[in-house]
Amino acid sequence: MKYSPDMHDDVREAIAKTIPQYIFDQYRHYPAADSDGWRHFLQNRVDDLLTNEEALVFIEISEGFIYLVGCKVPRWDEEHFGFGMAKVDLLLYPADRYPNAIMGRLLDESIAFLRNANVRFVSSHISGEDLLGLHLLEDRGFRYYQTTVYSVTQYNASVDSTDTSVRLWREEDLPAIVDIARRNQFVGGHFYSDTRFDRKRVDMMYEKWIRTSWSNRDPIAVIEENDKIAGYFAFVFDDAWSRVAATKYARMTSLAMDSSVRKKGLGMRLFGSVIAMAGQCGAQYISSEYPLKNYPSGRVHTKHRFHAVHEKVLSHLWL
Repeated sequence: MKYSPDMHDDVREAIAKTIPQYIFDQYRHYPAADSDGWRHFLQNRVDDLLTNEEALVFIEISEGFIYLVGCKVPRWDEEHFGFGMAKVDLLLYPADRYPNAIMGRLLDESIAFLRNANVRFVSSHISGEDLLGLHLLEDRGFRYYQTTVYSVTQYNASVDSTDTSVRLWREEDLPAIVDIARRNQFVGGHFYSDTRFDRKRVDMMYEKWIRTSWSNRDPIAVIEENDKIAGYFAFVFDDAWSRVAATKYARMTSLAMDSSVRKKGLGMRLFGSVIAMAGQCGAQYISSEYPLKNYPSGRVHTKHRFHAVHEKVLSHLWL
């Protein structure tokens, strides 16, 4: 059934009982001073789903455990692409039960609700270890498009340093950064790979994302060659996760290099410099995610001591 606020007390109790038995959370394997931090963070994310006006949650309680399908329906996506879009954000259930029938019913209910709400496209981003969840999605028409690797490195002041050609953005850099964002993304990503998406709209999406980082005053590092911006790397300090982990984290969010300067080592220098910048500002660990099939990105991450801690499978369903 669809969650409503009058269910709050019973749902909260069932969630608290279920979370310790949930084995697919990506943060379980992140280095953290508080080993229970992932549980608190998952609880916070579920709370956000239950209160977020752009979220839909479908639940069933059985033997005191929660079975939950959480979806988000972002207005931003609909405004940008021109049609309703949703994302299956969480499949939550106890690992030692047999949830096939219950989770299948909840997925059917959520997909039917989204279809009736004129949503045309649904993506899912589910742990690669959650084979039951992945197979339930496949049975309902979801098709594979991407595996995303989540990785972490530890800042090391004796190794990580900032290149002299790398600096933080200035106001006059925005046109060059936006131009690079629009023209130089990894074309093997899931939006580009799905031919039903208009390629120009996808290009513009990355431009909007970097403009959002700019508007939020997030740190954006740029690298110059011959007095021109050759690439950028946006990152954030992950305060919400850092608080529950009792460990200071930064998170890399968006990297692009002008295609005319590739294979010159600039991307490697920019990447290393962002690790140093984050560390010099107090980050103990830096997290990053990238598509598994982006092999150059994988090599750069390995070069900078990142180790994989989780993977998610991204699938598409057109309604």
